[in-house]
Amino acid sequence: AFRYTTRPKMSLVKKITLKPVDLDDLTDINNNLLTRKYEIRPLGVEFKSGDNFEFNIINRYEYLDEDFNIFGDVIIPRGVYEWWNNEIQFYSKRSRQISLNLRANWGNFYTGKRTRISPNINFKLNKNIAFSTYISYNNIKVSGKWFEAQEYGGRFVLNVSTKLTSRTFVQWNNEDKKINMNFLIRYIPKIGSNIYFVYNQIWDGLLHYGIQRRTGIAKIEYLFRF
Repeated sequence: AFRYTTRPKMSLVKKITLKPVDLDDLTDINNNLLTRKYEIRPLGVEFKSGDNFEFNIINRYEYLDEDFNIFGDVIIPRGVYEWWNNEIQFYSKRSRQISLNLRANWGNFYTGKRTRISPNINFKLNKNIAFSTYISYNNIKVSGKWFEAQEYGGRFVLNVSTKLTSRTFVQWNNEDKKINMNFLIRYIPKIGSNIYFVYNQIWDGLLHYGIQRRTGIAKIEYLFRF
């Protein structure tokens, strides 16, 4: 990756970043190219308010060694695919009580087209309680078929103290229609030691949201010094 940053004398702008090269390749052990992401950023702006804006142009390469079931009955045949798309991102200063992260992506996608919109909002009620939402909406047409892929999630964080924290995450998508909940408690009796309790539960939307699976995990890490 290569970036160039300048600090213009503008009342609202802190710095401007250009990125002519950001290349990420993945090959197998025989050096055959499997995936590639090449990103160009003709404009990236960080404002003095702490907000950021980016416009990116992205090239992707994918080698599928077998047919790919992307959604429902939609199949992308095995083969080599390469396409271009555009992306804009805006994310506000995270230290604010309410902050926003917005990403929009549009252009080619395998054998067709995709438009993706992903707005995320973070709420900080105080230093101990925070809540965030996650939304991903995809309008896709590939292999001659059109579909919408949607995913929604929410995260709730409660920090009782610096030693006792908890986190709850809930997620749903419109393909398998399952609700997945993850609940975690972490207690730090002393620096270097941790006690975790994790509980996972899945409700199956195809079975009238009956409970499909429950899992509880406890983990203790304790540091002894000699």
